[in-house]
This record gives sequence, structure tokens and C-alpha cells, in this order.
Amino acid sequence: MTRTIKMAPLPSPPEAYDVGFMNRFARTLEQLFFQLTTPGYETIQKLSLTDLPTSPFNLPTGYVWRDGDVLKVVLAGTGGLNGEGASGSVGTITVITS
Repeated sequence: MTRTIKMAPLPSPPEAYDVGFMNRFARTLEQLFFQLTTPGYETIQKLSLTDLPTSPFNLPTGYVWRDGDVLKVVLAGTGGLNGEGASGSVGTITVITS
């Protein structure tokens, strides 16, 4: 995916080293890196999702997976369960997970 970043133009370099120029240059780079690393809203004109997983099993939070013709997102705390079930017993205690 391509992300559009509005970047301030880099300052033109002086003939000789100049502290003011270096400060402006560093500030411009800091702003760019901040934009690149800060999550935000995206406007997407076209999106193609191919080869999506068909189960949330072992997927991290926020990943998209396909359940038939429906796209789903792994939510925090769901643990990426695969829907398999198992049961066992010890004495009179029965534990069931699914």
C-alpha cells in the first residue's frame, strides 16, 4: 500500500557549514519520521486483498481473515482460536475449551 505523506521541502544547503541550516534540516527530518511512524486514517481508492487466511488461528490482533465471503478482523482477547474443541476430566471436574 502506498501512503501519501505531505513533506516540507528540505532547506537548501549553504556554501559552508551552518548551525542554523543543520537545525532546520534535522527538524524537517524529524517531522518526516514522525509522519511515517504515526498511525492515522488512510483514504484508499482501490484495495485488493489476495490470499487471505481462512481462519484466525495464530493471527495477531488486527489481522484480516476471510470467513466465506465475509472479511473479519482478529480482535484483542480472542486469542485466534481455530474453533476446534477438546474436553478432559480429572475426578469430578470437567474442562471444555472451544
